[in-house]
Amino acid sequence: MTVAIALKCKDGLVVACDSRTTKLYPTTSRAGSDTARKLHLVKLQDGNSFVIAEAGSTILASRLIQAVLTKASSATLTDRDSVRTVAENAIAALRQEIRTQCVSDEDFDKYLKDYDCTLMLAHYFNAEPFVFTFNPHSKLIFEVPDHIVSLAMAEFSHTF
Repeated sequence: MTVAIALKCKDGLVVACDSRTTKLYPTTSRAGSDTARKLHLVKLQDGNSFVIAEAGSTILASRLIQAVLTKASSATLTDRDSVRTVAENAIAALRQEIRTQCVSDEDFDKYLKDYDCTLMLAHYFNAEPFVFTFNPHSKLIFEVPDHIVSLAMAEFSHTF
């Protein structure tokens, strides 16, 4: 299970997450690590930065974060939605890349389902905090207006 949280405070943003990863295998055995890096600082071309927290499959999340890093390296923070635009462009590029690797639309949908993840972006613009969440299934990134934002994903296995 992954837990990530963002707190919008009067004079700042606090973003935190756990560092535990687990992998369930078909035999119901489990492997894990307590040193995963699920929080990433992303620098824009103009020196501004934002944070990404990830929950879910690291296979897809790491590809998406790499795509965001690539897009961010040539982007600048010009308005409150600049970070959202970087992420939307990264999602579009990654979805296109994955789609070309899949034989059919069903394979594409299965890939996104099998490697489900959710990401949170947090940044400041004009002394105001902004938090967005998104999932690669969707092309949309949602702004979260609440002061406390959390992500949680779990993978459960049952043997009957």
